[in-house]
Amino acid sequence: MPEAILTAPTEPMVIDLSLFSTPQRTIQALRNCGIILKDEDQGALLLVKRINHGAYGDYSNGCMPDDLKKAMGDLQAQFRQKLQTMPYQDVVNGGHVNKMLDDYLALLVQASDKKLHHLNHEKLSGKEETDPALFNDMREREEAKRKKYEDERKYYASSPDMIKAAATRFEPLVKAQQYLPIGKIVAQSGAAGSDVATATDLVQDVLGVMAARSVKSMLGKFVDDAALTRYEADPAANEVRIKALAETVAEMTSPLSSLRDFDKESPDLDRINALKTLMSAQLHYAILQDRAPAQMIAVEREARHHVKECAEVTMSLAYDYLGNGAAVNDKRTQTIRTNLKAEMDRDGIRLLPPAEAKQRAAILARKSAEDLLQAAHDCPQTTGRINALAQAVDVPVASMPLQKHAHLIGEDLLEVLKEKLKQRNVVVPDANALASFLQKELSRRDVTTLGSGPTVAA
Repeated sequence: MPEAILTAPTEPMVIDLSLFSTPQRTIQALRNCGIILKDEDQGALLLVKRINHGAYGDYSNGCMPDDLKKAMGDLQAQFRQKLQTMPYQDVVNGGHVNKMLDDYLALLVQASDKKLHHLNHEKLSGKEETDPALFNDMREREEAKRKKYEDERKYYASSPDMIKAAATRFEPLVKAQQYLPIGKIVAQSGAAGSDVATATDLVQDVLGVMAARSVKSMLGKFVDDAALTRYEADPAANEVRIKALAETVAEMTSPLSSLRDFDKESPDLDRINALKTLMSAQLHYAILQDRAPAQMIAVEREARHHVKECAEVTMSLAYDYLGNGAAVNDKRTQTIRTNLKAEMDRDGIRLLPPAEAKQRAAILARKSAEDLLQAAHDCPQTTGRINALAQAVDVPVASMPLQKHAHLIGEDLLEVLKEKLKQRNVVVPDANALASFLQKELSRRDVTTLGSGPTVAA
């Protein structure tokens, strides 16, 4: 009997993303969906991403210490000048790309070192001083970041020819003169196909599904309605469970400091990403308020409902997005779309008509954005980014500007007092009168009412 002959598949294999219970890195999801055609391209593209982000990433608004921000700016300026004044192959062969990458990763390691030194040796402040779980989480995250950057630095330092080969192969991406997210790097690299329009659509289709699924996965972190009802019946007895749920949600969400200038991909993908980003930041602040257990469970119930709505909208938007664009007839797109619909059916998520999904997305985005304005404390940069994100979801901020509005996060007591004290009939002659006024303000609050906690500073 003749041996079976194994032949390579004629079409890229598409693995159903719903099989992965945890969020995947973008590059791996693109490979699993058959968008990146060769395994060996994954490492090369991640290397090019590091080079591009080292040369063009904006670190001026992050948490990096001022001296390291300056060093990063100097490093980037020197490398860009070499790209502009030297023949490109001389930049590569002379090891200038290697040095820039090494110096860039070294600065990231130093930034983590300084953060860890602060956590381990310096005076703590705010919640890091009073919340052991938050302190441990911050330290573990920073230690993981430091190890990641240090490991990458050692690996790339031991493989100088690999860096030169990648820089030579992907010259346009190294010389891009702009920061490129990994999706654009993949689409423009040729690794997803020679037709850039089709490759871009394929990449953005997968990114849309990833973003929608990350919203749905957040929903899975909440307990079900039956458990919430039990918690509400006896909040004091369930205080540990309620706080544990809050910590789980807080860990999955992002603070306002993570907001950056919005990466423009396409209107459809931007809509999904912007809604997800606004919702994530809103939940982060809402869930971290210092509230009594009864207040916390009321917020968590409303938060669960909000996430459920966002999941329904984002999954519907991603499904519609897969049905349009240059790659609409590609078998990979069709398979991903079929898988997404099956996942929605399995999880009981309604597929909304495109017009309704977009309309509801704008409503939900405004709700999250206006809630977040309270946590922004009128910081021009942060409020600008919140407005930009809302605009990406078609919120008409020009004709109907965003207004601070308490939903999940709650009113800022200082803002309430500021407005109260502006009134002509409010007189506070001494400290005792002010204390009485504060007591009256606090007593107005019903523990079952959402928005009763003070806003946490951004």
